[in-house]
Amino acid sequence: MTLTEATGTMLTDSLLPIPFWAEAVNTACYVQNRVLVTKPQNKTPYELLHGRTPSIGFMRPFGCLVTILNTLDSLGKFEAKVDERFLVGYSMNSKAFRVFNSRTRIVQETLHVNFLENMPNVVGTGPTWLFDIDSLTRTLNYQPVTAGNQTNPNAGFQEEFNAGKTGEEANQQYLLFPVWSTSSTNLQNKEGDTTFDGTENDFEDFSKHSSNDVSAASPIVPAAGQNCSNNTNPISAAGPSNSNSSSTHGNYSLRDASQSPDVLEMENIVYSDKKNVGAESDFNNLESLITILVDLPKGKRAIGTKWVYRNKKDERCIVVRNKARLVAQGHTQEEGIDYKEVFTPVARIEATRLFLAYTSFMGFMVYQMDVKSAFLYGTIEEEVYVCQPPGFEDPDHPDKVYKVVKALYGLHQAPRAWYETLANYLLQNGFHRRQIDQTLFIKKQKGDILLMQIYVDDIIFGATNKDLCKSFEKLMKDMFQMSSMGELTFFLGLQVKQKEDEIFINQDKYVAEILKKFGLTEGKLASTPIDTKKPLLKDPDAEDVDVHIYKSMIGSLIYLTSSRPDIMFDVCACARFQVISKVSHLHAVKRIFRYLKGKPNLGLWYPKDSPFDLVAYSDSDYAGASLDRKSTTGGCQFLGRRLIY
Repeated sequence: MTLTEATGTMLTDSLLPIPFWAEAVNTACYVQNRVLVTKPQNKTPYELLHGRTPSIGFMRPFGCLVTILNTLDSLGKFEAKVDERFLVGYSMNSKAFRVFNSRTRIVQETLHVNFLENMPNVVGTGPTWLFDIDSLTRTLNYQPVTAGNQTNPNAGFQEEFNAGKTGEEANQQYLLFPVWSTSSTNLQNKEGDTTFDGTENDFEDFSKHSSNDVSAASPIVPAAGQNCSNNTNPISAAGPSNSNSSSTHGNYSLRDASQSPDVLEMENIVYSDKKNVGAESDFNNLESLITILVDLPKGKRAIGTKWVYRNKKDERCIVVRNKARLVAQGHTQEEGIDYKEVFTPVARIEATRLFLAYTSFMGFMVYQMDVKSAFLYGTIEEEVYVCQPPGFEDPDHPDKVYKVVKALYGLHQAPRAWYETLANYLLQNGFHRRQIDQTLFIKKQKGDILLMQIYVDDIIFGATNKDLCKSFEKLMKDMFQMSSMGELTFFLGLQVKQKEDEIFINQDKYVAEILKKFGLTEGKLASTPIDTKKPLLKDPDAEDVDVHIYKSMIGSLIYLTSSRPDIMFDVCACARFQVISKVSHLHAVKRIFRYLKGKPNLGLWYPKDSPFDLVAYSDSDYAGASLDRKSTTGGCQFLGRRLIY
């Protein structure tokens, strides 16, 4: 978690206003340096720097209500002797807490604090000026006021709090809010670390149409000599997303697919098969290619395994194949021990659009292939052991484990191992890898050119000569088990329709899917995706909505912008309010869905008879935001009349 993310979370949870952001950043940095464990050393940054484990038992929630006895002012007999304050951090100069005094409006450092952790902050219950940012800002003249500042050169190096000295006042520093401490002395506590019982929030699926079960429990890695039990809950994979800004360009790139007679209507077909068939097939590959049954060496640990079942669908949402895949529970791997390098390049959606734009200009057909069990071809360098797959345990050797020779799905290094295997094979056979987009490979032969792009185990390719395509298919099948899928029709969630003089890209099936998911199939249509007469504002007095539903809707729309630039601006505008979502923001998002319901078939049109000159546009509405006068900038890039970015 970054400091920005931690700061936003702390301010939201404590209900403190934005002017406390500096204290929140300082506290977040202080806590993360003492809590977050750095791999592969498995130590906190504080421990790496000072060589000792920090004490964190004194820490309390940011913004926690506290009370402090006022011993500085001359108070009457019946006057209140306790000030109400908020915890905003920890002192860098002494063993003390930083608290914000609601009465004097200053930040004070003190040791003797009474924490009211069970009393939550509620906006409006405290002084009105505290949550009124404008009036609070006007009261700040940023002139430091010193009410007594005594320094103790040994305070930062004491090993324990002098909590027993009740008659001794702690060193206090008074500064006008906001303040920023630049010291780096560490805070220690003689009290033992307390144990926190973590609780897990269970989130129910908001959609009655959803049937995916997600398990939040992490499996326990068994010790050597014990049978391995594995988690077999089904999982669902999320599709790629794109959040780059783009806009439309006349009537050139955006076209309605309903005008074409070749548009296929969505069908609902139920297909069933025994999942054990796929499991047996995948296990046969496992035994023959990547594993060896051995005893677990001393000092090593085995990684759990599980079966994942998935129905593979085509562009019409028809189940074409039932897949069973054995995966390793890679989340139990340790960096530096079980794996090192993990990064592997994958094709961006912009690169795919550029690939299709070029093929439309050249006028050749694009084909698609799929590598069966692609990760099993990669070779790993580390020594990795996995448990025997559930349902396929060896009855004679139930305590043995498999030594992984080649990559296995679920391992952190598996994608990189597969990419390096494929890339080396292509380079050895005359292909050239692009420097910028390393998922694009090109081969030139006697004036002809062949292009191929990879996204993990999915490959799309095309050539100016069909013989090159046939030779490429043979080349791949000689090395890997491949599934030839014919002409490209569906890739990364994009429906692709190829003709002799054009290529059309849209996502109308995905539009129907998300409308059904969020229960918006019924209702009125909207002619435009946003109401220009009602600008989106923070609207703090409006009713809150479920942020999980709101974020899910925004994420679905961002994925849709891959082929729908007409909603890009509106989706990005609504995405600004994902932290504190109000009813007005939800209505704006629903308006986008109502617009999509009326125009589900729009998409990107790449004509052949268009030049291939790069043209870019950009614009900005200067100070367009009514509250903070921020500007919104947008841009788009065309190759002729083909929108690519």
